[in-house]
Parts: sequence; C-alpha cells; structure tokens
Amino acid sequence: MEKFDDDKFIAKYREGDLSALGVLYDRYSGPLYGYLMRITGSREEADDILQDTFCKLIEKLERYHPRGKFKSYIFRIAHNLAIDNLRKRRFREDGDMEHYEKRITTCAANPGISPKDPAQEVVEREIVEKLKSAIDKLPDEQKQVLIMKHYSGMKFREIAEAMEIPLNTALGRMHYALRYLRKMLAGMFIT
Repeated sequence: MEKFDDDKFIAKYREGDLSALGVLYDRYSGPLYGYLMRITGSREEADDILQDTFCKLIEKLERYHPRGKFKSYIFRIAHNLAIDNLRKRRFREDGDMEHYEKRITTCAANPGISPKDPAQEVVEREIVEKLKSAIDKLPDEQKQVLIMKHYSGMKFREIAEAMEIPLNTALGRMHYALRYLRKMLAGMFIT
C-alpha cells in the first residue's frame, strides 16, 4: 500500500479496507501510548485507554469530517478518555490527584544518560527532583499542555484541537507554565 495522508486512509477504511485502520494504528499507537502512560502512570490503564481510543475512533469514523489534522482529532479522543478515567479513579481512591501529579513529573523528568562523575550525578538528580517538585505545583491544564508539547511532540494548534480550546489559550497555558517553572527553579537554585 502506498503512503497516503491520514484522510486518505480514513477514506479507504470507509470503503472497506481494514488494513487502512491498521496503518493509522501503527502510526499513532506509539505516541498515544506514551502520552497516556505519562498521564495515567499505569501500563494497564494506558493500554485500556489506547484500546478505547481506537474503539471510539471506529465508532466516529463514519461521521468524521476532516476539519483539522487527524492527529489532533485522535489525541482529543485519547485526552478526553484519559480525563474521564482520572475522574473515575479520583472517586475510587483517596489522594489520586497527588499520584497523578507525581506520575506526570516522574515521566516529565527524563534523566537520560547517567554521567560517570558521581558528583555530577548527584547534581543532576537534585535538578530532576526540583523540576519534579515545580511541575507538581502546576495547574492540571498547564501540565497537560506541557506534556503534549514537550513529551508528545505536538504542535500548539494540535494541542488546542486535542484539548478543544482556542490556540491562544494553549499558548497562554504554556507561557504561564514556563514562567512559573522559571520562577520556581530560579528560587530553588539560589543558595
């Protein structure tokens, strides 16, 4: 099968070509799973929501009209399902929001390569902990934009579409998140 844009695969799926949906799954399951893992902190929940995302997509594909990018559309479905899941979990468990926020910051602080110098390793761990602490204090809306932008690689227009907010709102949330993080981190490193 030649490489088509997403809308052409959707058209082929509507015509009965089930392999076209497989191509869309292959294209988006990895980024969606990464996003869902960062939000939920649970492989089981991320797997369930990913599966639910594609089930919901199949239900909606007959009525889907390309107005924006398909990537934003599918991320919006996943985002809404993840938020619903977090709301349900919040009713089941005490302190769930605290767990959710800690999982976001744990995933957000990607320590990467461990340095050979033990002193440098200690400094980097301290920086990661301070970053986690600062991200923990961000409002949920700002955290979600931060995750979608920096850890899922989405463009602001895609984030706005996925979260069903105006573009300027997404930009503003990122601006305030970064401003807050700069202020918090500057205060943390002054000794």
